[in-house]
Amino acid sequence: MRDLQKRARAAYRVGGVELYLSVLTVGGVPLASSLLVSLVPEGWPGCRTAYDLARRLAGGEVVELEGAGEAVRQERAGASDPERLMGSTLATTTVVYNVPVPASQAWLTLTFSTPMEALAPKMVELFDTVAGTLHWQ
Repeated sequence: MRDLQKRARAAYRVGGVELYLSVLTVGGVPLASSLLVSLVPEGWPGCRTAYDLARRLAGGEVVELEGAGEAVRQERAGASDPERLMGSTLATTTVVYNVPVPASQAWLTLTFSTPMEALAPKMVELFDTVAGTLHWQ
C-alpha cells in the first residue's frame, strides 16, 4: 500500500490530477487496470495541434473523440519493469490519449494500463470506450 501511495504522489508531482484503479472481479478473476489523468498545463513545446504532437510521439496517431475533438492515441505492449511497477513481472498493455484543452496551451493526458495480457484486446476496447466519453463543456 505504501508503494502505491508513493507512486500516486509521484504522479501528482508531474501533473496527475486523478487516479482510478479497478478492483472489479469477474468470475473470480480480478480485472486489474488503471487510469491516470494528467494535466500538462504548459503543453508540448512546438505542438499546437494533435497532428504536431503525433509527428513527435513514436506510434502516435490522430483519432477523433466525438465530444473532445482530435487527440493523439498511442498503444504499446511489453514486458513490465518490476522496479517501476511495484514488483509486477506481467506484460503490460498501455493506451495513452493526449488531448488538447480548448482555448489554452494545456493538454490532458489519459494513461490506461493493464497487466491482463490474455484480456488485453478487450481491455483496450474498454479503454477506448472510456476515452470516447471525454467531452468539453
